[in-house]
Amino acid sequence: MPYRIYWDQQYPDILHSHLTGDIEWDEYNEMIDVVFAEIGTFDTPIYFVLQADAPQPTGNPLPHFRQTISKINSVPSLQLAISVDAGVATFLRVCLDVIVKIYSPNWTNKLPFVKTMDDAMALIDHHRKENLKRV
Repeated sequence: MPYRIYWDQQYPDILHSHLTGDIEWDEYNEMIDVVFAEIGTFDTPIYFVLQADAPQPTGNPLPHFRQTISKINSVPSLQLAISVDAGVATFLRVCLDVIVKIYSPNWTNKLPFVKTMDDAMALIDHHRKENLKRV
């Protein structure tokens, strides 16, 4: 498999998926299904970090992203889904933002792209602190 799914050793509420090789869209879709199924077993807040150290699959990404976004509401324990990818294209980000606004408007600010894993962890830490203030 060109991806690995694992729980963070230090923070048990963070599920990672690390893309490491050439991946096809059917493998991406399979990975998303496994991730959402795993997160869906929890009632407690869970964070998902997708680290892409592989090129994007060939072909149009929009139907696959739309499919992912349409599934996201089925996992209420998911708090943030962060993509770590220093090379993501601005156009792709804009397209994903539009898809989110159409198919899952509650997720508009919960699918950030960041450049480093440190940035992802900082976002998660900030989100946790913000939620503690609300309790």
